[in-house]
Amino acid sequence: MRKLLVIFAVLLAISLVGQTYHPIDSIQGYQASSPYVDSFIVTSGVITGVFPDKGFFIEMKPGGAWKGIFVYQGEGWTPDVSVGDSVEVTGTVSEYYGLTEIKNPSYTVWAYTTLPDPVTVTTGAASDEQYESVLLNLLHVACTNADLGYGEWEVDDGSGALRVDDMGVSWSPAVGDTYNLTGILNYSYSNYKLEPRDSNDIELLYSAAIDTVTIYDIQYAPNDTSPYFGSKVATFGVVTGVFSRGFFIGEKPNGAWKGVYVYQGSGWTPDVSVGDSVYVEGTITEYNGMTEFSDASTYSVLSTTTPLDPVVVNTTDANDEMYESVLIKVQDVVCVDDSLGGGKWAVMNTGCDTLVVDDWGVEFRPVVGYTYDITGNMVYSYDERRLEPRDSSDIVNTGVEEKPEIFDLNVPSVTSGFTLSFTLRRTTSIEIGVYDVNGRLVKRLFKGTVRAGETKEIKLPDLSTGIFFLMVKTDNGKNISRFIYF
Repeated sequence: MRKLLVIFAVLLAISLVGQTYHPIDSIQGYQASSPYVDSFIVTSGVITGVFPDKGFFIEMKPGGAWKGIFVYQGEGWTPDVSVGDSVEVTGTVSEYYGLTEIKNPSYTVWAYTTLPDPVTVTTGAASDEQYESVLLNLLHVACTNADLGYGEWEVDDGSGALRVDDMGVSWSPAVGDTYNLTGILNYSYSNYKLEPRDSNDIELLYSAAIDTVTIYDIQYAPNDTSPYFGSKVATFGVVTGVFSRGFFIGEKPNGAWKGVYVYQGSGWTPDVSVGDSVYVEGTITEYNGMTEFSDASTYSVLSTTTPLDPVVVNTTDANDEMYESVLIKVQDVVCVDDSLGGGKWAVMNTGCDTLVVDDWGVEFRPVVGYTYDITGNMVYSYDERRLEPRDSSDIVNTGVEEKPEIFDLNVPSVTSGFTLSFTLRRTTSIEIGVYDVNGRLVKRLFKGTVRAGETKEIKLPDLSTGIFFLMVKTDNGKNISRFIYF
């Protein structure tokens, strides 16, 4: 880094020979017209926007008011610079119909660097000389006029209107659309105009052209099929669960019919979190009977809010259509089956139906007879309703204290080469040894820790023909089993 600074200083010193260097804010002069109009100057900055056939904008770090300027290249210009280039520019300062610019420029690209941070402003504050040629960011602005002519449109966040122009990208908004916008403030034809550089600078938060309905409206369907099946709609909600292929959203206050799944597809990298307030739009489908936004859905994170509390229900009610995709909690449920296959297990409240618990979010090895409080989103898949805990904190043991297992390996009569094989439900420190009929240790087979779910295989040593005992010790006790070796 020091070497780069030295090189920069040398280049700057060379550039100053016979020329006058001025930083960008000095050229802008903190006033409507530059004090250096018609002066030949040299300056430097980072390219924040490139506009073919016109020129590029540069800004001095760290950015902010009065720190940007336009470098005019003229019609027919083929860009040979990129956003992020650090450049030195020489040329003549001009006021072109009120826009301070450097015309007839020559420039040298020094290096590629990071951009100055955009200045976040309101639409009313943006129309100001101090932000001319500065990279700006506007949040939650609504389109108030979709066609001002010449590719321009208008947005307002309640503080005053601002024009958006098409120098960098053409866009077709609708009145009522809400956006986050990034761009450079231009001045032409007596108006300040935001110039988004490409479509990435225009983030549609929600569209007025699509019917906006509640999650309840989408889900409430006594006949199990959404009334919006096949329709493109939009909704608002709070993220209640994030999984590898999509996420669930709920509606405040949480309750029946107030959850829906947003399917994103395989290979999706989550960019939402539980508690995010989001806008979602897309086509409503029924995938194997589960109502969801299809993988063509789009969404925007609007803010972070208080996560929804789960709805507390019993295992019978949890199996009802009205709780599909809803964040629920079942309390003091007993594990009645610890392995239904495919990572599934079953629990129930006394006198209620069983409820299947699945492993979309977390793998868990339950113990039959233990009681749990379990939180998660309800899904419907392959003709079965399942509860999907989001992580290990969603499964709380409320009954029997889970201690290290005492287990019987139940070794039968064996011959040379016999291998012991076992799998534990919990990570346990164990010791296994072979003893003779007089209680003397013949061979210690294992001493250490075995992880939950790990299959452990131990080969018995060659022994003389006779009766032996296998002792298994854990922190919770020991078990002794008898076997015959022949």
